[in-house]
Amino acid sequence: MCYTAAKVSRGEPLFDGIPLADAKPGKVLYLTAEDGIADTIKQRLRVCGANMKNIFTVATSTTLHFDDPEIAQLMDDCKPDLMIFDPMQSYMGAEVDMNAANKTREKLNNLVVLAEKHNTAMVAVCHFNKNSKGAGITRVLGSTDITGICRSYIAIGNVPGENGTKFMSHEKSSLSAPGQTILFEIQPDQGGIFYEGTNRLTLDDYTAMAIRRKGDSRPAIEAAKQFLVDQMPEGRRPAKEIQTLAAAQGISTGTLQRARKDLGIVTQKTNEFRSKSIWVLPGHLDDVPEQATFNFA
Repeated sequence: MCYTAAKVSRGEPLFDGIPLADAKPGKVLYLTAEDGIADTIKQRLRVCGANMKNIFTVATSTTLHFDDPEIAQLMDDCKPDLMIFDPMQSYMGAEVDMNAANKTREKLNNLVVLAEKHNTAMVAVCHFNKNSKGAGITRVLGSTDITGICRSYIAIGNVPGENGTKFMSHEKSSLSAPGQTILFEIQPDQGGIFYEGTNRLTLDDYTAMAIRRKGDSRPAIEAAKQFLVDQMPEGRRPAKEIQTLAAAQGISTGTLQRARKDLGIVTQKTNEFRSKSIWVLPGHLDDVPEQATFNFA
């Protein structure tokens, strides 16, 4: 959301040239009860290149509710093109049952009126519930009426098996055809968000992939453990040789490392072999030369 807010503040296209509806700098009203404004949100906005003159917030926003008159007053004063509530449940009010459709609809209807009045795009950031087997539209924490009242529902998560890569899938679109799923990385030290391409996978697809990987991981690790024992008949072997053999057997680096950790194998730095590192099984530590050093990580 900091990346999106930054792009709106500068009137720049998103990701790989996706244009804004009005390609000119706009104002953003960012309300958050999740992260600190000074130590987190401002830093993320700056990393993403935001025009900070067009970003507005409220220091006491954690006490606001969707139907507070102060919300309407803030919009009258700021006239934002984009307004963000992060996370949504913080602005519902403690007395509201998030699972009750009649209660959430009553609160959210106030936002609908204000959005139409000010021609403002409103984003409510939500967390997922724990129902990983449910359809994507039912995964938002609280009543399904929350996604029902929204014109667009976008899911963001980690791509299973891809370190650092995240997906952003368009799960619901009431006004047009859903957009493609966008792949990206968050790299705070190198400028924020990096676009990696698109596909047509959905939240349901990625959830199924994650469940399948979780179910398959244990047998793969057990097979890798047996491979390590078989390839170390003397209790130790150059790490480079083992890694090369594992790759030839189709054992991933992650699986190999998890199997090594399970077996308690340590890394020894030595000049005994041409390789600078060897892996040693716990029962063979006494066979190691005195000058050896170990890495248990």
